[in-house]
Amino acid sequence: MNQQSTYRPDIDGLRAIAVLSVLLFHLDIAVFSGGFIGVDIFFVISGFLITRIIVTEVKNTGNFSFSNFYLRRFRRLFPALLAVLAVTITIASFLFAPHDLSNFGASTFHAIFSISNIYFWREAGYFDPGVKLNPVLHTWSLSVEEQFYLVWPLTVLFFVTRFGSSALIKVLVFVIISSLLLNLSFDQKIVLYFFPDTTSQNLESIRAAMFYLGPFRNFELGLGALLVFFMHKKIKSNALKEIIFLIGLAMIIVPVFLFTEEITFPSYNALIPCVGVVMVIFANNPRYSGALLSNKFFVKIGLISYSLYLVHWPLIVFYKYWTFSELNLVEQIILGLLSLVLSLFLYEFVEQRWRKPLNPNSQVTMPNSYFVAIASSVSVFFIIATANMWANDGWTWRLNSEKREIFSKIDNPRQFHLKYYGGVNCKPYKFCSVNSDQKRNVFFVGDSHSQQYAYGLAKLFPNLKFTHIDNRCRFSSIDYCNSGRFQESQYVADKVKEFESLRKSNDFIIIGQHWGYKPSYFNTKTKKQIKIKSVEQHVDFLVSEILKTGEYLGKERILIMGQVNRFGNVGSPLSCLGRPILSSACKISKMTHAPRFNNLFKAELEKHGIEFINPTDVMCDFENKTCLNINDKGLPLYSDSGHLSIWGSEYLVAKVQAQLERFLKMKN
Repeated sequence: MNQQSTYRPDIDGLRAIAVLSVLLFHLDIAVFSGGFIGVDIFFVISGFLITRIIVTEVKNTGNFSFSNFYLRRFRRLFPALLAVLAVTITIASFLFAPHDLSNFGASTFHAIFSISNIYFWREAGYFDPGVKLNPVLHTWSLSVEEQFYLVWPLTVLFFVTRFGSSALIKVLVFVIISSLLLNLSFDQKIVLYFFPDTTSQNLESIRAAMFYLGPFRNFELGLGALLVFFMHKKIKSNALKEIIFLIGLAMIIVPVFLFTEEITFPSYNALIPCVGVVMVIFANNPRYSGALLSNKFFVKIGLISYSLYLVHWPLIVFYKYWTFSELNLVEQIILGLLSLVLSLFLYEFVEQRWRKPLNPNSQVTMPNSYFVAIASSVSVFFIIATANMWANDGWTWRLNSEKREIFSKIDNPRQFHLKYYGGVNCKPYKFCSVNSDQKRNVFFVGDSHSQQYAYGLAKLFPNLKFTHIDNRCRFSSIDYCNSGRFQESQYVADKVKEFESLRKSNDFIIIGQHWGYKPSYFNTKTKKQIKIKSVEQHVDFLVSEILKTGEYLGKERILIMGQVNRFGNVGSPLSCLGRPILSSACKISKMTHAPRFNNLFKAELEKHGIEFINPTDVMCDFENKTCLNINDKGLPLYSDSGHLSIWGSEYLVAKVQAQLERFLKMKN
């Protein structure tokens, strides 16, 4: 069976939906909040196509050429990957701060060996600012696929030749069910039911394992592989083919707009788009609706989808790293179009030209032996270079003496946030206190954006004990939780107890948290979710809920801390300070939504006699629309992109010390 007779333009159309979903999601276009499912579409397609290739060869020849298979994969994937890595390594070497370059070197080293998914799983976590600014983060999915390529041909060959296709079908059913059960067993609800004391950090690690590791994705690849053995069953009714296709396509597209990063994933949620892909492929390009995927535009995007996937993420990361600000609409459009242009170039001049050993339509006619030797040599060079970056702290020799002096004070940049976060001296994570030997107590409650004040409060109010209570349900409301993965956890039950303990005490209460931007909230009593669509709506909701909290606890006891300005969209001040070039603007950053939110929030709360502290009044210059990032000693006020450092905590608390003293009735 030749390639021409098995070509499916609709599958290229599916690839187009997959890669465009990922691109629009990575461009931070809000309506495509579930665009990450594009990767899952790719997994199902890969499972189908690779299994079809292997099974066809085994049935036609009675054997399987592993060397030809892996050479085809090697020539298909590695030229474009190595070309992108060459450019990425070069740019990172000039642009990245030492700790970011070290992380980049480590991840690229693992990516070349097709194990970057394992690396990112081990590195992932709430307090890891480096992951989202890593230009090779997207290689995790390539690693999952390449690990699949490594074991699947041998598995197919063994079962088909010894026991027949029916045995392989049973194996696939077992793999799919086992993978789904594994996902379900790692579900947060299940984990917290059996292990109620599981920490937030461990829950993050579990989520990362589900997202990055192959066993949790095997059901997606398995669904595509299983489909191969049912493609011979033809659908006789054209109307039924159209219906199956359209339902499947809807199951793919709708999650792109409805899913968010907060949902449990992949798990049962991924079944919706994955089954949709299976239905679309099984419908086999129906006469009318098939044109939705088989048109020239989608087919062309599908053909360049691998190059587009490789190119778009480094481009976005480097731009964000350079500007250290959120993307506006114009930037989103330009980066999207530039991604398409660069991927077309990569497809035509690299991917296609090196794909086959003797391609009459290509200027490249390099035999496999030469190709393997050259590609291997380039890979070895990259391995040595990235390992050196990793082992030598991101090449600090690139910095001038002034920057090296700053970094010498910071000790270990890779652990900067963990060591210098403003709440670092407040442990353990859930309940903690500073100045714990003092008798008079003040509660400061919320999430890590409340805990960030611990250092400053402890230092400037040495006679007060500050007890921090952290609850991801959000302390801004009695009835509502932060919608997402924490809404059905032990935090819901704990919150009731915590509010009751606060009500019984006579201590002052400082509420602070990451107030978010257009977030959603989940009512723990009615089990209903509300989505916030504007800053004004968010402020109205918060004020009404805080008034209820004030009635319950006593509003004269409550002080609200507003939102700090974010340092940047990605990275931390160190990522700016440590750049060998383009670091002159590190001292200030653009205003985010925080100043406007704080002003609206403060105005409404003060109408009702509730005390409010506005951090952006202290740290921002409203005339120039900028906010301070570095103190007069050259030390960063932030420990990552949004949390105050110990220096920032001390700086802000010192600026509002008089207001805090009045609230705490320490002065007349």
